[in-house]
Amino acid sequence: MKNNNPENPSCLSCGNKNSKSIGKVGEFEVRKCNRCAYEWFPELQKLIYVTTSPTDYVPKVMCEICKKNTVEVHEKRGYETEIDGYTITIPRAEIGICSKCGDKTVSKDEYKKWRKILRGEKQRNRKGEQ
Repeated sequence: MKNNNPENPSCLSCGNKNSKSIGKVGEFEVRKCNRCAYEWFPELQKLIYVTTSPTDYVPKVMCEICKKNTVEVHEKRGYETEIDGYTITIPRAEIGICSKCGDKTVSKDEYKKWRKILRGEKQRNRKGEQ
């Protein structure tokens, strides 16, 4: 759903015209819908991810532990985790959590994002030691 009004673009998910700017990623503005809470890049006409949504819209995948289609992706802010013996805080983590057994999993892309954050932390620590 394209909206030709650049000052108040329509949500790409629900078409609502009531949204707010929540910042920039590089040179691109990020907007958040006040109705369905989707976040998107208006200039690129692409959704980023869902921050909140009705359960019907949350994709479910099979849990590797209990073999049920009950894993739902949730956004966790300030998520603390350990990688290679280092504890790091992920500002916005997307984690799959099984509603039956509680097992947690992340996608390959999400894990790559975490590794990148870890590399940045290691570089900052090395600079601090010099």
